[in-house]
Amino acid sequence: MQKVLEKLSLWTGPAILVGLALVVHFSPQDLDMLLRYDRGLVLSGEYWRIASGHFAHTNLNHLLLNLAALLLYWVLFPNRLPLPRLLVEVAVLATLCGLALVLFEPQVHWYMGLSGLIHGLLALSATLEILERETRWRGGLLLTILALKVYSEQYGTGGSLVSQWIGAPVVHEAHLWGLLCGVVAALCIALGALLGETLARGTGALRR
Repeated sequence: MQKVLEKLSLWTGPAILVGLALVVHFSPQDLDMLLRYDRGLVLSGEYWRIASGHFAHTNLNHLLLNLAALLLYWVLFPNRLPLPRLLVEVAVLATLCGLALVLFEPQVHWYMGLSGLIHGLLALSATLEILERETRWRGGLLLTILALKVYSEQYGTGGSLVSQWIGAPVVHEAHLWGLLCGVVAALCIALGALLGETLARGTGALRR
């Protein structure tokens, strides 16, 4: 029974994210429009849209596509994080990706969907694996595949079929900034851990 509960607990994180996206999409109050990233409304003071837009979707097809991608992420990285840290990473990456759209992509007037955030989570986890000797090859392979996907999108080799399916243009800029924010966040985490270890050693030496 304990093993079953432990396995179920591993899915608490994605269950929360899936549940949030489902609540937003099926809410009778039309939360999608209230939460979606809208550049004009962000600049007029509705700053929550910077992060909340990731949890709004254009239609059911869009929602299902992103939920499938989220579950794929969790299958690839099921045991990496305790729930509190996962939620912090989600909040930070969602905010960074939204800020990048505001600062560097003025042509993106609106955006909805988890895909930018998922690119960030994948890039962050893959980069951290690259920094670990035992999983370096797997992290490198996953990050290379993700980078090639984003590169191909930037040069117009994909997206038309997906655009028809989700009923809106694919905002490839969100994928690019999700990837970059994920890599930067991973490097910051690794640097923070290294500095913490250095300070701990220095404190220990002083106590001697």
